[in-house]
Amino acid sequence: METFIRKLKKYGLVILVAFIVGWWFGVNFANNRPLWSNPFAGANLAGKAKQAGENLVDDTKKALRKSLDD
Repeated sequence: METFIRKLKKYGLVILVAFIVGWWFGVNFANNRPLWSNPFAGANLAGKAKQAGENLVDDTKKALRKSLDD
């Protein structure tokens, strides 16, 4: 019976570690950051400006194409 409890504790620990690592990678992947970076760190100002510029260019291209198609 004692070995069953030890195995259960090991499985529980493995599941907990896998959940934490998966959450860490998942948050970074969802935010388009390197997997090993800090998921709690906010985006820096340069990164926000770059992303906003890229979005502006994409939206402008879409609007121009739509206006030319009409």
